Amino acid sequence: YTGRGDLYGEMGELDAALADFGKALEIEPNSYVAYNDRAWILASNGKYDLALPDASKSLELKEDANTYDTRGFIYAGMGEFDLALADYERAIELDPKLEAAYYHRGDLYYAHDYPDKALEDYGHALELRPNYAEVYLSRGRLHEEWERWKDAIDDYSRVIEVHTWSPDGYLKRAYVYSTLQKFDQAKADYEKAAEVDPSCDAAYVGRAQACMAMRLMETAMEDCGKAIEANPECAEAYKLRCSCHLDRGEFGPAIEDCSKAIEINPQCCEAYSNRGYARAALGYVDLAIEDYQKAIELNPSFAEAYFNLGTALEALGRNREAIRAYQKFVQYAPLKQGKTVQNVKQQIIKLSHQVGGR
Repeated sequence: YTGRGDLYGEMGELDAALADFGKALEIEPNSYVAYNDRAWILASNGKYDLALPDASKSLELKEDANTYDTRGFIYAGMGEFDLALADYERAIELDPKLEAAYYHRGDLYYAHDYPDKALEDYGHALELRPNYAEVYLSRGRLHEEWERWKDAIDDYSRVIEVHTWSPDGYLKRAYVYSTLQKFDQAKADYEKAAEVDPSCDAAYVGRAQACMAMRLMETAMEDCGKAIEANPECAEAYKLRCSCHLDRGEFGPAIEDCSKAIEINPQCCEAYSNRGYARAALGYVDLAIEDYQKAIELNPSFAEAYFNLGTALEALGRNREAIRAYQKFVQYAPLKQGKTVQNVKQQIIKLSHQVGGR
């Protein structure tokens, strides 16, 4: 029963797994393995409060390195850094070759801003288990944050070699390539991810983004459609397809897609801004202003929304408000928009003269 419970847990069948662990404990009430494995499955599903008593009961029955690792994982999920760290250290003390404890302690250090210690633990885990794909994913993430792009690519490449059945390595490596503006390579990796898992909406979304950067708008539209087919609740796909419609001057469909993105994810500030742009293009300027203001409410440093808001307010002759919006754009605009910033500054001067002359 314990073995089958483990399998059900790996398959994501939580209720079936818990039923089997329950049976195992009916037969052998002092099975520390069943308590530990049930605790792990519960914790893996975010049910830390339910998992903790099982892990502690397992340790009462037998002091075991794997169970300390399990309880450390539970405490980490509950935000108890000191308790988690103590359990991981005890696990390693009992079994210095327990690679999972180094991996999990590395993730704990990473989550609490000890990147050097995290990197050291990831290294120990990989020394003990060179094909530990999850560790390569975690270490790759750390390399990304440090902008060690080659190291990140190398780690994600190892994930691809080890987990040939998973799209994760391709998705992560593609993201790095996109960050480096190597969109051809990003697109190729997203294609491989979709090959490995045709139901992976993230692969289609990523490829759509790469295609948009390459101005392959028709292909991007198709990929957005595939992402929505794979996951009808994929707000990002609707948002991206809205951008494609805007690029083609298709403002009605753009409004529909942005509205759907907002319905799925009401916190999507880009969808409000894009819908506002489409509404303004169709002459619904008041509604556009509402959308821009909502986008700014969600993201007070959203430069594009301030620019669009300024344009809409200026169109209505609300120049004082337009000046304030443009000033916010200048404050938050990224460096790459330097030319636009200079133009907006000139417009602020022009509007200021008009306002001052009244």
